[in-house]
Amino acid sequence: MSKKGDKHPNQSIKMKGRNNPMFGKKLSLEERKARSIAQLRRVKEGRHNWGDGSVGDTNVKVRRSFEYKLWKEAVFKRDNWTCIWCKKRGVRLNADHIKPFALYPELRFAIDNGRTLCEPCHRTTDTFSIKMRPMKSLNSITQPSSALNWQTQGSSAKTT
Repeated sequence: MSKKGDKHPNQSIKMKGRNNPMFGKKLSLEERKARSIAQLRRVKEGRHNWGDGSVGDTNVKVRRSFEYKLWKEAVFKRDNWTCIWCKKRGVRLNADHIKPFALYPELRFAIDNGRTLCEPCHRTTDTFSIKMRPMKSLNSITQPSSALNWQTQGSSAKTT
């Protein structure tokens, strides 16, 4: 069984050191020049780091932003640092977007689009790890039917 997050789950050997197929081989002069030119072009275009300005990079920037940290803190505070489904407190919590982060960028910082879930409850949501599994439907993105309506619990703080 592969570990979650492995890019190549069937590959058990890391491609470092002697395990790398290029270990001990030298690139030709032409190949080195071509790679150098490509790298210079990436630097000129502002793409010299691992990031290339793709959607993934944007999401990382947003999730690391101060505004996102304030949003998480506001969601946790509204729900009294308690999982709204299982009522556990003192466990590792996640601020979950009810409508998916990637599909609804306009709701990323809306406090009423957030809910506090512990990690086990978060894993059971329809939107957890959207890239890993297909979504059932956008209409079913709320909470399990057995859970109480999260909006009626605790304070009803909303963004203005």
